[in-house]
Amino acid sequence: MKGFASGAVKRASIVGLTVALVACASSNPRYVPSVKPGSAVEIKQSLQIPDGRARVYIQNGAVVSQNAIDIFAVYCGVSMNKLHQSGEPPLVVEPESFRITEVRQYSSINRAHRVYVANAGGNFEYPANVVYYVDMRLKAEAPSDVRALICMKHNNPSGFYDARIYYPSQAEIDVALGDLIEIE
Repeated sequence: MKGFASGAVKRASIVGLTVALVACASSNPRYVPSVKPGSAVEIKQSLQIPDGRARVYIQNGAVVSQNAIDIFAVYCGVSMNKLHQSGEPPLVVEPESFRITEVRQYSSINRAHRVYVANAGGNFEYPANVVYYVDMRLKAEAPSDVRALICMKHNNPSGFYDARIYYPSQAEIDVALGDLIEIE
């Protein structure tokens, strides 16, 4: 009976610890999506997809080319299901209403920026520029070529890692989209 009691206590302790860890991680605002599935998204103005692209970028309430993005600020891209080919009629996203069906958060390391940090064991490469994505999958009432609204935030474009910066917040996304797109 003694072995049974100590085993039950161990199992209860493990379950309790697991629940506590999950609760802490899920309550941390930097990991909890600020945009929720089921939210309404309204594209309020026509947006033209550039030649050879499947996405149009928006920053500070204006359409910007990929080369003109300021990585010091949050920016978003409206992603299409098809690529705009040169010589074809313009691919235009017309004003339309959507529902967010899924929100994904993920990050990637931009290897173009490298910082070498010395430690007692020698030098090592540190991921200096992390890009955090909030990927909102969209669905319209009528068939649409719009697939997603993806908003991005760079950890620290200066090349120094800042662990306090995480996924774009709803407020930051709203600033990036301006009056072109509204999320309710």
